[in-house]
Amino acid sequence: MYQSYVSQLIFEMELRGYSPRTIHSYSKYLHRFLTLTNKPVSDITEEDLRLYLHALVCRQVSTSYVNSVYSSTQLFFTYVLKRPFNMHDVPRVKNSKKLPSVLSFSEVTAILDATVNVKHKAILITAYSAGLRVSEVLSLKVSDIHSENMQIHVRSGKGDKDRYTLLSEKTLLFLRQYFKEYRPTDWLFYSARDKSRALHSRTAQVTFNASKKKAGIINLQPFILYELLLLLIYLLKVLICLPLKPYLVMQILKPLGIIPTE
Repeated sequence: MYQSYVSQLIFEMELRGYSPRTIHSYSKYLHRFLTLTNKPVSDITEEDLRLYLHALVCRQVSTSYVNSVYSSTQLFFTYVLKRPFNMHDVPRVKNSKKLPSVLSFSEVTAILDATVNVKHKAILITAYSAGLRVSEVLSLKVSDIHSENMQIHVRSGKGDKDRYTLLSEKTLLFLRQYFKEYRPTDWLFYSARDKSRALHSRTAQVTFNASKKKAGIINLQPFILYELLLLLIYLLKVLICLPLKPYLVMQILKPLGIIPTE
């Protein structure tokens, strides 16, 4: 009933260069909104959207989810229905500002030790050491690992921007071990069913949760340290350039849990 409208939204988003992941999410949110509203599209009003968003808030879903629904319907009203969208009548939920739970060195070690599969451990090591999102680490290709200058080329990251991040020596050594066993040719972490496709993100999520449970760690989400890790990587670059003696650098990094204490 509503698929043609969802298809129109997808077309408008593709036209504007939205990422495939965002297009998939927004089209799903819109279809759910239209289905639950259960009215002809011409009869849907902003009040229907207000009631739907309020219902989501009352269910205590995350603010990011509510705001994604808001954005998908705003695009729908504006570009598909060609109707004005009054942002005062339909307010966006205020984002909560919560600090992520930071993994200590011992917790990271426990999770990695609990991960037996070489491919899965390589994914976690690469993601943690380089500060990558799950989508970024699974989008890596063999050619993105630059061992000659110890960098990783991250393509189409947040905001569809490319960047370089650090490749640690230990990560490189483990990737070489992984390479000898799995022999990737294109995607660094390929699907077991089809070597021409990247591993699905759900597999990485399941892997992390299984290792976390095995290590006895609770209430942690995978790859939540992206922004903090980028900051730490930047600080490490600065520290390397400063004329500090090694023991001073160690004293700075130990309280952060990056380097284990004796």
